[in-house]
Amino acid sequence: MDKLSLLCAEDVMTRDVVTVPADLPLRDVAERLAAHRISGAPVVDADGNIVGVVSETDLLKQAQSHVALPRLTLHRFGFEALPPQLLEKVYADGLSLKAGDVMSQPVVCAAEDTPLEALADLMVTHHINRLPVLHGRKPVGIVTRENILSAISQMLAAPGQDPAANQRG
Repeated sequence: MDKLSLLCAEDVMTRDVVTVPADLPLRDVAERLAAHRISGAPVVDADGNIVGVVSETDLLKQAQSHVALPRLTLHRFGFEALPPQLLEKVYADGLSLKAGDVMSQPVVCAAEDTPLEALADLMVTHHINRLPVLHGRKPVGIVTRENILSAISQMLAAPGQDPAANQRG
């Protein structure tokens, strides 16, 4: 049996998981993701339980839809000027959105003892880049494609080395 088959989520996950409160405004979500140099994060309720995942893609889709609405309205009504109230409403609606309004659901997640192979299968099957690792309903880590590839790379480069050693800390 090779060492990779013995690895599970808790061996390769990033333990300092950045979470986003469901009621955090989208501007603050974008700032948090950028500040931590991550492309997505679990969304949690007031008790710290996972309720969704928000990603750069979710934010970009939302931004695109608010930019597209005035263009669609222009197209629909010809080239007449839009009522200022409509533009103000679109702008205000976009600013009032929270993480919980745009997050992806249901959440695909893993337990701490989920085998590495199962983690990779979940990511490929669901076309996702990150898997929150839960203890109960609370995020205790996150596994990214990079975490999995790093573990595989370390095993190939140094078969006797423990790839989980670099993730602990």
